Amino acid sequence: MPLVPVAECHTAADVWRVAREAAARRRRGRTLGQVIAELPPERRAKVIARTEQLIAALPAPTPPAQPEPTIRWPLCHRLVRQAVADAYGLPVDVMSRSGRTAAHVQARSVSMLLCRILLKSSMPQIGYWHGGRDHTTVLCALKKLSRLREQLEARLTTKNHIAEWAELAVELWPPIVMKR
Repeated sequence: MPLVPVAECHTAADVWRVAREAAARRRRGRTLGQVIAELPPERRAKVIARTEQLIAALPAPTPPAQPEPTIRWPLCHRLVRQAVADAYGLPVDVMSRSGRTAAHVQARSVSMLLCRILLKSSMPQIGYWHGGRDHTTVLCALKKLSRLREQLEARLTTKNHIAEWAELAVELWPPIVMKR
């Protein structure tokens, strides 16, 4: 049996591929296990030793490059509120103020929605984070934005960065501009 040159093999998969191809030429319909089982013990030991030698000669595997994580954990309500405020061009403290201007209410509602989607938080928690509001206020905001929620969830997954969620929310529900 001709030995497989190490230069042809760069990974363990290459070793096994070349070994399988050589065995397929010899076995004529038999499985590789049957071929190895039929070998005399000393020949079987040589085949196993050569395979181990080829595997040992392979370069050390390099770990695949890890992509930068898309969501910075731990994701918390502060990050959600910051991302929404940045997307709507408002200061962060607007999310917890008592103001009721349309632009502030809109941004606060989107922030509540994203806290519900991404953090799976309860409505009382979300209300507390947004200025001590009642859970019914959060419920009203979530009902008002149910269509926006469907559109967001259809386009994005929880693996997307929070800024992408906020930017898409602004795109789908643009900020209200009051004329004076």
